[in-house]
Amino acid sequence: MRARVVLLIATVCAGAFAIAYLGIVPELASTLERNRLEQLERAMALTAPRLSETMRASGTSEASRTIHQLAESFEARVAIFRADAGGTRGSTPSLVDESLSAPPAQFARAASIALSENRQVALVSGRGAQRMALVARPFEDAFGGRYVVVYGRSLDDVARTMALVRERGAFALALALGFALLGALAVSQALTGRVRAVERAARELARGRQPPPVPVERDDEFGALANAFNEMQERLTQAERARREFIVTASHELRTPLSSLGGFVELLQDEELDPETRRRFLATMAEQVERLQRLAVDLLDLSRIDSGELHLEPALTDLRELAHSVASEFEPAIAERNVHLDLRAGATTLAWCDPERTAQVLRILLDNAIRHTPPGTRVRISVGRSLGGERAYLRVIDNGPGVPPDLVRRVFEPFTRGDTSRGAGLGLAIARELVERMGGRIHVRSGGGETKFEVTLPLAPADRATARRDGSRSPLTASRRPPMGT
Repeated sequence: MRARVVLLIATVCAGAFAIAYLGIVPELASTLERNRLEQLERAMALTAPRLSETMRASGTSEASRTIHQLAESFEARVAIFRADAGGTRGSTPSLVDESLSAPPAQFARAASIALSENRQVALVSGRGAQRMALVARPFEDAFGGRYVVVYGRSLDDVARTMALVRERGAFALALALGFALLGALAVSQALTGRVRAVERAARELARGRQPPPVPVERDDEFGALANAFNEMQERLTQAERARREFIVTASHELRTPLSSLGGFVELLQDEELDPETRRRFLATMAEQVERLQRLAVDLLDLSRIDSGELHLEPALTDLRELAHSVASEFEPAIAERNVHLDLRAGATTLAWCDPERTAQVLRILLDNAIRHTPPGTRVRISVGRSLGGERAYLRVIDNGPGVPPDLVRRVFEPFTRGDTSRGAGLGLAIARELVERMGGRIHVRSGGGETKFEVTLPLAPADRATARRDGSRSPLTASRRPPMGT
């Protein structure tokens, strides 16, 4: 990562310099050359009237002295050429001014172009140190002879300026790249250091160790990564702690009935037991076996829920009929415990839920109520709609000892029990998971000698639309079936 960051910043700097160089340096050279031509054109424009008069009045010798005096003020070189008789376009004119020793060939070329086109011309000619800016203008003397005056100025200063620009630009690029590389190394070191902190913590976590939280240095993307990793680590820690607690609790729940069964088996092997004692032992063993079966089923249900393998099949369900069906299953338990069961349901209440899982939830709530209610007390089941008419509800109310205050908030967590002698504490946890997966909610209120578990479920789509249109809930009336009880 560090090498990539350094390479990226170096490439960006070099690319930016190349773009600036290609966009500025050629344009600067062209601008400087145009300035030199414009200076020569201004010089020619200032000297042209006087030169024309001198050529007509005094001839080329006097004109030459005048031109040289004027040209020196413009720091330009001057050459005078005469057109050869019968010269053609492109022919080289003759040098007339002897005071200018061996002018460069560009002067003659400019003079030839000006004579052939019979107008003033301005051009840049030559390469390298011989590159020059030239302005040529034709004139006539008093006898009709044709002459050309050429002003020239070397562009060597422009070349030196551009060489200096290139040299300083290269130095600036090297300096900028140096600072950029140092900055890139510092930035990449900081970034890779933060990434490696997360990497080290992840490797420690993969080895089964508990690394300290990754420090969050700044509120940026890497800070968000560190926060996400710390949150993941905390959740994994909680999950591992819950897994260990689950294993310990489940092992304890399994060990208790197995130890009991083992003790009874040893007692039954004693041939001196009377038939009544043997029958009582067998009944107790049957209860322990049933307890193991319920625990196995509950653990299987929790495993399927956690793994996402539990598939629900919601359908239009009549909660009143479902409550009657489940209540009839508990008639033997009601008679054995001497508990009065009242079922209160009004008109047909349709809910959108899985009927089998909803019946399982009601069985869990009803079983808890019957087992925890003292003999001679009452258990009630209510079915109806909420006050707003938007949801259906199932309520199981008993007059038992209630849920201790310290357990109310944890009553739906696995292995939470108020009475350690009954059950494994998995039923309510399963009930909550099933209800929430069907889009419902489950609540408990305990106090004043009454404990109420309430399950709310979504109405059937058509029934929900009717409830909104009517703006009222269906009235609850007494069930057409007589209350169940003993």
